[in-house]
Amino acid sequence: MKHNLCMVLAISVLGLFGAASLEAQALPSAVRVDIPFEFGVGGKTLPAGSYTLLFRPSGIVNFLPADGSNGSVALATKGGSGDRRSGPVLIFNRYGEQRFLAQVAGGSESLKFGKSRAEKDAAKAAPAASETVSADGVPAASRP
Repeated sequence: MKHNLCMVLAISVLGLFGAASLEAQALPSAVRVDIPFEFGVGGKTLPAGSYTLLFRPSGIVNFLPADGSNGSVALATKGGSGDRRSGPVLIFNRYGEQRFLAQVAGGSESLKFGKSRAEKDAAKAAPAASETVSADGVPAASRP
């Protein structure tokens, strides 16, 4: 009886730790995303299209276009996303027709991008809105 009670207690504790680790999932190290509009990030303007984003531990994010054209690199800082998300999303600041990547969020983690001079100028000229685009995690075996 005592052995069964210990076993049930141990399984319960392991279950709690497992649930907590699922809740605090981090961003994957790479995502694929279709961005249907031109956007700014890291002081550059990138065209609409399909991208693979590679997240480096140093905070560097590589933007690799699916069409093989030249990509871009931007610096991001880690932070909490503020809310739990089931999958990775890109969050853009929109000013009129201009969009700038502000954050990549997933699970309880996020990467935030600083505002470029172009975004600061756009913010003075038009009110801000937010736009979200869903992304898919990329398995390690199929990363570029």
